[in-house]
Amino acid sequence: MFGRFRAATTVAVAVVAAGSAVFVASPAEASPSDCLSYLAGAGYPETTAKRMACERAAGGEIGGYVFCYDVLRETGVSPAHAAEACDRADGVWAASAGAASVKR
Repeated sequence: MFGRFRAATTVAVAVVAAGSAVFVASPAEASPSDCLSYLAGAGYPETTAKRMACERAAGGEIGGYVFCYDVLRETGVSPAHAAEACDRADGVWAASAGAASVKR
């Protein structure tokens, strides 16, 4: 009886530990502010269209990245800056950088 209790406790602890490791190691949350900050740093003024584009990319919906990229391009953002900004909005940059500050 005590052996079964010990085994059940061990399994429960392992499941909780694995679950918490996944939670802690999950990529950074997507944020439109990362996109907008990048654009501002690159010299592009914030507009309603740019904010909407970054919000759509951060929303995680299907087509959000493409929408973001297209709108930013239509508002005069260079292809490289648009791609980077939309990557930052949808969390790709933060996840690949380990959510740490990295010089690019």
